[in-house]
Amino acid sequence: MIPVDIREATEADLPDLLRAYGESGIDAGEALTLDEARAQFDRIARYPSYRFFVVAVEDVAVLPEFQGNDEVHPNTAQAA
Repeated sequence: MIPVDIREATEADLPDLLRAYGESGIDAGEALTLDEARAQFDRIARYPSYRFFVVAVEDVAVLPEFQGNDEVHPNTAQAA
């Protein structure tokens, strides 16, 4: 059986997460650079009720999951 770990993401997971987003097409072809991803990760980390989790298979983060409170996150808010 392949070991699977669900854990809070760390900055070290960002390269794997960027790859996963790119391969899934969820980024609509507008991928962040690693430096941009680090800045966003640091910004999210400042919100005490926001958590970013990953599912890691054999120590590789393969599936990102964002957990937050009921407030709209500034990066996901869309203009009306």
